[in-house]
Amino acid sequence: MPLGLAVEVPSPSSRSVDLVLERELYEQADVQSSWVVDPDELTVRAWVLQDGRLVEQTVDLSEPTTLPGPVRVVCAAADLVR
Repeated sequence: MPLGLAVEVPSPSSRSVDLVLERELYEQADVQSSWVVDPDELTVRAWVLQDGRLVEQTVDLSEPTTLPGPVRVVCAAADLVR
């Protein structure tokens, strides 16, 4: 059974690996969705598996937003810095 959701908080030294290489590995493993949460930038980047590829979904945190994925999580930028 494939993993439903992978959530990561990148460190500055691993940011490029988190955003490229790990996403490719997740595709190969059929991970259903992936979030990269960056509290320094107050962003969440989200991908959802579609036809075997993780496709980035638009996430606007300027107001509370339901993140794409298998669990219902509502998030706004202010939630990332508590």
